[in-house]
Amino acid sequence: IIQFLNKLLKKTNHQTVAFLSELTKQIHKDFTVETREEGEPFKPDYTFSEKIGSCRDLSWMQIHMLRHLGIAARFVSGYFYMQADKPVFELHAWVEVFLPGAGWIGFDPSHGIITSCYHIPLASSSF
Repeated sequence: IIQFLNKLLKKTNHQTVAFLSELTKQIHKDFTVETREEGEPFKPDYTFSEKIGSCRDLSWMQIHMLRHLGIAARFVSGYFYMQADKPVFELHAWVEVFLPGAGWIGFDPSHGIITSCYHIPLASSSF
């Protein structure tokens, strides 16, 4: 995991926002998202080695990666709104990172994006 992070830090020239965006995109690219509605999140090492996990698992893994680097991160649970002929609200989880001067900014490793108005938070925790 440390080698993975160091490679991304080098690629983004240690620029915080670029690194956070690239990490989120890379997790989306490298990992398979599965639907798993019950149970605790997998341990981050397991998610990383198996390259598969639910939105909770990927978020929990990303939180641990960020905290290892000294970046404040918390878990957020809520809904992801998908535009379609019949709109769908999907239970979802993502990460928020505290950036001084900007506050808590959301990153969604399941979709590889910075959160938007389509992410509706219900609860957050820094457990």
